[in-house]
Amino acid sequence: MGVGRWYFLALKIISDIVIINIVFILGYIIKFKIFNPFAISIIPYFKVLMFITLLWVIVLNLAGLYKLQTDEIVRTDGIFPVSFGVFSAGFFTYIIIVFLYREALYTREIVIYASFLALIFINLSRYLVWRLYSGLKL
Repeated sequence: MGVGRWYFLALKIISDIVIINIVFILGYIIKFKIFNPFAISIIPYFKVLMFITLLWVIVLNLAGLYKLQTDEIVRTDGIFPVSFGVFSAGFFTYIIIVFLYREALYTREIVIYASFLALIFINLSRYLVWRLYSGLKL
């Protein structure tokens, strides 16, 4: 019974890591109006993206988004805690970029785009994980 809860916690963390990477790449694509994402070189961007992903996972954990699911009726990841975590992570990323990468003015817009996309996609993934958890009743 307790093992299933750990699987869903791992699913939350893995889905957040994937979503964080996707939304920052989408933010990059939106900022530079790239219609063919395979025609650009995002490889240098991945070095910064690893740091950003780690920062976001730490902030989302501090916001309480990686708690074990205790029951199948109550959603532990409501819209407010997820929104608070996403906006906190976006804020900290923005502040770090402002102080560490002053010359990279374009990066600020990418963080803003990615934060709004993450708000939508992380809430959606948490809802889907909750539905899966409550449907399986582990």
